[in-house]
Amino acid sequence: MLTYESVPQILDMVGRVHERLFHELEGVSADQSSFRSESGCWTIAEIVEHLANVQEGMGKVTSKLLRDAEAAGAVGREDKKIGPVSMEFVSELAKQKFQAPENVRPGGGIPVEDSVNRLKANYQRLRDMTDRIEASDLSGPTFPHVAFGPLNAYQWLALIGLHESKHIEQVRAIKAGAGYPQ
Repeated sequence: MLTYESVPQILDMVGRVHERLFHELEGVSADQSSFRSESGCWTIAEIVEHLANVQEGMGKVTSKLLRDAEAAGAVGREDKKIGPVSMEFVSELAKQKFQAPENVRPGGGIPVEDSVNRLKANYQRLRDMTDRIEASDLSGPTFPHVAFGPLNAYQWLALIGLHESKHIEQVRAIKAGAGYPQ
């Protein structure tokens, strides 16, 4: 689904995507997580580290946009509907290969479980802000994304799950590839 009507709907999607990622990572050994399928490609550990880096950044952006909306008085909403918020534009652009900005590239050497713990903590911080997010109109303030341009907070929230979905496919491809340690 690429259209959302409420903040809980977005966060539930992100939660389901997290669960899919965690399921993919179950039983992955240190050797498997550090396996590089081809030169220049990230390992599973590096993908998960990248996801943790990105989600920390997305959480900061969402917090900033929330503070901006609250400061502008866009609070006290009775109706919890937000949309529809469409992310259709992401589907075409997401098919392209992007070079991750330096600040979210993996440094390497981080155990998968450490990155997973960061992902879980980031998601919990977002869940903890749900009431504030729902009470605010976050459709106005935007923050630029390097590939997609200006996005509002609802779009940034949805992008967390959509971005993670793309990388789950990369993890699956690594696991299914030639030479992957058994």
